[in-house]
Formats: sequence, structure tokens, C-alpha cells
Amino acid sequence: MRNSEKEGAKRSERGFTLLETLIVLAIVGLALLAAVPAIRGPSAETNLRLHTVRIVAALKTARAQALAKGFDVAFAFDGQANAWSIEGAEPSPLPKELVLKLEAARVVSNKQKDVRLVFFSDGSATGGRLTVATSQRALTIAVSWLDGTVAVVEDRP
Repeated sequence: MRNSEKEGAKRSERGFTLLETLIVLAIVGLALLAAVPAIRGPSAETNLRLHTVRIVAALKTARAQALAKGFDVAFAFDGQANAWSIEGAEPSPLPKELVLKLEAARVVSNKQKDVRLVFFSDGSATGGRLTVATSQRALTIAVSWLDGTVAVVEDRP
């Protein structure tokens, strides 16, 4: 056997180099970094944005139903259960870290715990503001009384 062949055989028997080991550790670290958020669940910020979008979609759906069907449709908020719904649908509870506050221009209420924002068949609404908040951040949704339009108008820390 020649000298270069002996060196090649010795090199393969030694194992991994330090550089190879560091590269593998870096790849494993990046994989763990990507996996941790999926294991822990969504953050408070993600929950805030997700539920704000869901509420905006529900408000727009209620307005569209009122226009299409020709009768009033209510968006109801139950403060005791911390849940909201379109009248007649199953309530959608909010996570414990989120709080929904409804300030209606004209409160239409059947019960003390229930606050309703009503969309009328002509497209108008009782109007108001809904604030979805965590302990650190809040998003405000405005509902125009004149034409019933719904928009996120405020994003404050």
C-alpha cells in the first residue's frame, strides 16, 4: 500500500471533524428554533389579530345578511361568557387572555349581560366601536351607524 492510501484509511477511521460537528449542531438548532412556536401555540399577538379578523368577518357577514334578506341582524356580545355571535348562531368564545369591549352608539339589549350591535335591512347599523385587547395591546373595530361599514381603525400599543 502506498503512503497516500494509508493516510486516507486513517482519516476515515478518525470520525467527524469539528467543522462537520458544528454544522450539524447549527442545523439542529435552526430546526428546533422553527419548531418551538408550533409546540407552544400561538402568541398573544397572533391571537389578538386572529380574533379581530374573525370578528370583523362576522360583522361584515351580519351586514351582508341584513341587506340580502331584508331584515335586521344582530351581532351579540356576552360579557359574562366573553363570547360573541351573530344572532341565531353558536357563540364564539374568546381566549382568556383577550377581552372584548363594545361601545355602541345605541345599545339594543334583551338582557343585562347581552349587548347587541344591530345591522338594519337598509345597510345602516346602530354603530359603535369594539375593542379587542390583551394586557399589552388593543385593536379597535369601528362600525359606522350611517352605512354599516366595518373597519379596523386603531392599532395602539
